[in-house]
Amino acid sequence: KDAKITNTLIYMIVKDNMSLNNTDKQRLQYFMKITVPLYSVPGRNKITFLIDAKYDHLSGVIKEKLRAAMSITLTTDVWTEIMNTIGYLGLTAHLPNDSKKSSITIGVIELNERHIATYLGEMWSTTCNEWNILLCNILLIVVTDNIPNICKAAYDVFGKKKQLSSTRWTSIFYMLERFLILIVFQVLNEIMNMLKPFELVSKEICGQKYVTCSVVISMVNALLHELHVKSGVRSGQRFKTDALSLNFKNDFITKSNSILSIATILDPRFKRLHFCKALAHPDYQEQNIIELVDVLQNNGYPLNVIFSTINNRIEKLAKRKNLYINNKMLDDSNSNNNNYYFLVPYIRNFSEKFFHIAHKMNKKVAFKAHNNLNSIIKLGKDQLKTNEQKGVVYKINCKECDVSYVGQTKRKMGTRIFEHQQDIKNKKHCSSVLAEHQMNNGHNFNWDDIKIMAREQYLFKRLTSEMIFIKKQENGLNRQNDTQKEPPQKMPVFGTSIFETFIMPNSYI
Repeated sequence: KDAKITNTLIYMIVKDNMSLNNTDKQRLQYFMKITVPLYSVPGRNKITFLIDAKYDHLSGVIKEKLRAAMSITLTTDVWTEIMNTIGYLGLTAHLPNDSKKSSITIGVIELNERHIATYLGEMWSTTCNEWNILLCNILLIVVTDNIPNICKAAYDVFGKKKQLSSTRWTSIFYMLERFLILIVFQVLNEIMNMLKPFELVSKEICGQKYVTCSVVISMVNALLHELHVKSGVRSGQRFKTDALSLNFKNDFITKSNSILSIATILDPRFKRLHFCKALAHPDYQEQNIIELVDVLQNNGYPLNVIFSTINNRIEKLAKRKNLYINNKMLDDSNSNNNNYYFLVPYIRNFSEKFFHIAHKMNKKVAFKAHNNLNSIIKLGKDQLKTNEQKGVVYKINCKECDVSYVGQTKRKMGTRIFEHQQDIKNKKHCSSVLAEHQMNNGHNFNWDDIKIMAREQYLFKRLTSEMIFIKKQENGLNRQNDTQKEPPQKMPVFGTSIFETFIMPNSYI
């Protein structure tokens, strides 16, 4: 526990830039005595020794990581402190650490001589050698500002080919923004609005702890969209022309840059959203096949299997395309000759009049026979008993009077009749009109002669049939709560032969 407290104390002193004699101060001694009475706070000499030992240990770990790294990127800058006019050289190493990016400041060196390229190059070389950075093997990119002496030092130490890009942390956007604080000009304000998207893209694409290659294509498309939207201002027209003349979109997207394309597809935020061309476009087919062959070959697949699979896939796609074209041509030819008919049952003396009415409305009518062989020739099966039938509309008559009750069920008739009899036996007035009629009047129902009015397997049609037969009763027991709003003008139609043929083909009227 004492070692853990000491390490925590060292961490506090180093991270907060505290002086080494803080451990000798009375307030810290008193605090530690209250919190950890048995702990002995190390003095200045002891804490200095422990910090040096911790530095040696951690620097060894960092050197081993740098030595084992597959690739390293260096960023460097030179600045001068305003208060004491002392120049410093900063050097930061960026390297992959498992699936994350790590950044380590390996040197902040005080410059005691003029900032010439030779002197800066010596400082860089010394720092890289001290931290086991092999310039010829693992160093890939060096990022500096655009000052001539810095660029010359980078060329001398790292080689010109290592300098892939020159970038300034400051930009014209910040310069104009600071200038507008003093005096506002309309032209500069318009240019500021045009440069704002570029500033946002620059911040987003310079991420240090995350990979940004998957956002390049989407950023370029967003910039192009902003240029077209904001090109209505006076100075914006020329700025838009100059920006588009750079053709920077082609520099990122259309030069077969498979790395950016693959990264964008793998990013779940974008996938294929920002691609101007389809992934199977002929411009990408050759590169896609090359990438596919390389991946499969690196995973141990033999070349004959790879190319045979690719050829089979291409043949299937070609056949599918030809089939689609042929079907589309056939559909186009058939669409011009489509004839749509309205199919209705044939009724003598009525269908002829209906045909003329439909012909005047440019509608084609086809008739079908209502009676067919199925209604004449019966199958050799025993007819189901009344209690065994399902999906029916039934009618129950009273023995002592002329009242009747119409109901429907999708279950067996015997099951539904048994429920009615149980309601009467249990004297459920509110739930059954049959029980209410029998108890109030002392009448009995004819349970042995229940009539099936219609047979229909679909609920809506069955309910419609039930409603019609309820309306056709002369003295019905049904409450008719669901048919009160039915217009009385429809009632004469219910008894006609036309209605029975069209609407109630399965009824037993």
